[in-house]
Amino acid sequence: GKRLAVAQILGAFLCMAASQVTDKQKQDACCMIHDNCQGLQEGDPVPRECKQGYKFRTDGMAFKITDAVYESPDNNMYNLTAVNTTFGCTCYDYGEWLCHDPVDFHKDLKGCPGGPTGEKKRAACCVM
Repeated sequence: GKRLAVAQILGAFLCMAASQVTDKQKQDACCMIHDNCQGLQEGDPVPRECKQGYKFRTDGMAFKITDAVYESPDNNMYNLTAVNTTFGCTCYDYGEWLCHDPVDFHKDLKGCPGGPTGEKKRAACCVM
């Protein structure tokens, strides 16, 4: 009786803890945006990885772009959702393509692995 109840409560707690989005997962999801979605604007071709509704996995967590706003090629804003957590990923041009750290908006995201940029992807799609 009592042990079973404690085990069930502990199991539910561990399950909930395992499904929380970590700071590193948020940063890695924003890195996916940083590396694939650079300098976009309304009216231009947008890579699928940068569109509202796009789903991807990083660090074992499933994410979805719930909002994507390409205000200008110098300022792109995204809302990303995983589990029941939604957070912003805002990227901008300041001599180079940068994104605010989703954990601390006052800092820039560091350590993204790099990858094809939105500009390179658009150029490749239009050449093929």
